[in-house]
Amino acid sequence: MTTLTIAAAQSISIAGDLAANMAWHRRFMQIAAEQGVQLLVFPELSLTGYERGLAAELAIAPDAEVLQSLRDFAREVGVTSVVGMPIRLSDDSPVLIGALEDRYRHCRAGGLRRFFSRQSRGCRGWAGR
Repeated sequence: MTTLTIAAAQSISIAGDLAANMAWHRRFMQIAAEQGVQLLVFPELSLTGYERGLAAELAIAPDAEVLQSLRDFAREVGVTSVVGMPIRLSDDSPVLIGALEDRYRHCRAGGLRRFFSRQSRGCRGWAGR
C-alpha cells in the first residue's frame, strides 16, 4: 500500500497582499517538501485573507497568470497544494471562495456567508501545463 503524506498549513494571511502571501506559501511548500509531504492544504482564502471589503477587487479567474509562479513552484518542489482565493468564473459572475489545486487542475468554488455568493458546482481548475 502506498502512503500519502498530507499536511495542513497553519498560516496567517496578510490582508489583501497577494505577493506577500504567495511568498509565505512558497516557504510553507518548501518546508513541506523537505518533510516529505505530498499534499499541503492551506486555509480558506489563504492568498488574500478573509477580507470582505476587498474580495471583489481581489477576485481573479482560477487560471490567472498572477498565480503561475506559485503553480510552478508547487511542481518544482513536488508538493500538491490547495490554496484559497476569491475567484470569479467570468467577468460578470459573483465572487466565490475558491480552493485551487494545481497538479490535477481542480478547483472547488463555494459561497460562504452573505458577502460571498453561494455556488454548489465546481469550476475549471488551474491551467498552465
